[in-house]
Amino acid sequence: MEFPVCVNRAAYTSATRRVVCDESQLLLVNTGATLLNFESGELEANAGDVILLPRRQRYEGTPLGHVTITTARIDTTFLRDQARWLPEDNALISALVAPDSDVAPLVVNPPLREVPRIDAALRQLMQGQLRYTSPFRRFRHVADLFDALTAPSSAPSTHDSVRRAVALLVEHSEHAWTMQSLAEAVLLSRSQLNRLFQRDVGMGPAGFLRHQRVRRMAALLTATSETVETIARQVGWTNPSHAARAFRTVTGVSPRHYRRHHRDDPRPPERTDMGFAPAGARSAMR
Repeated sequence: MEFPVCVNRAAYTSATRRVVCDESQLLLVNTGATLLNFESGELEANAGDVILLPRRQRYEGTPLGHVTITTARIDTTFLRDQARWLPEDNALISALVAPDSDVAPLVVNPPLREVPRIDAALRQLMQGQLRYTSPFRRFRHVADLFDALTAPSSAPSTHDSVRRAVALLVEHSEHAWTMQSLAEAVLLSRSQLNRLFQRDVGMGPAGFLRHQRVRRMAALLTATSETVETIARQVGWTNPSHAARAFRTVTGVSPRHYRRHHRDDPRPPERTDMGFAPAGARSAMR
């Protein structure tokens, strides 16, 4: 029996052919932007957007430059079976239980603080397709995905520049980001970025980046045999000692302790620290 969730990631630079989805699909736009054409219209999907594509409709994507998208193909019957356990007033759930022909693509837009959890769950599900992983463990990652997708938002709206900043930090956590370079990338001043980021995400860019690096480091510690120092460099830390301190601050244990006790339980660590970066900081965000 095929697992009900299949995930893949791909980069696009030219239009895709028009296809009909046999199953519901969930898209995470990792980088770039694309125009999504469907039977009754089109929408622009930007970095950080999460979109539900109902089945049995025709879709075509036209990238606006280079775009990277993670796609989760999800068995529709499985999706609707889960809907009864989820909040009825959630837009995602309403779309899942409606007849396919009545539903246009839905931009889910979960709270930005949940985007790393969504990305981590999708990465874990992809890893489960490459090497044997217990179905129950894979279902746990599916549960993490739905939990993040249906999380309530405390912010009334999200600034577009903050959404782009989150997407950059999630997709390119290995980059030596500074407040200045991130602000320039999203066309804001450092003070504007810090203020809006804290308002919409609940922490500053430096704290968000630290948690994203720890999540990626935790996944690599359980999925590979690379040394702790090598993994620290892969996720963006140049100083292994600083990486170990940051990892312990977020998870409460050292990287080596985490690897020993989570080899067979590769869940990303929960967020426990809400660090903030000074508004005028110029040094690399660690």
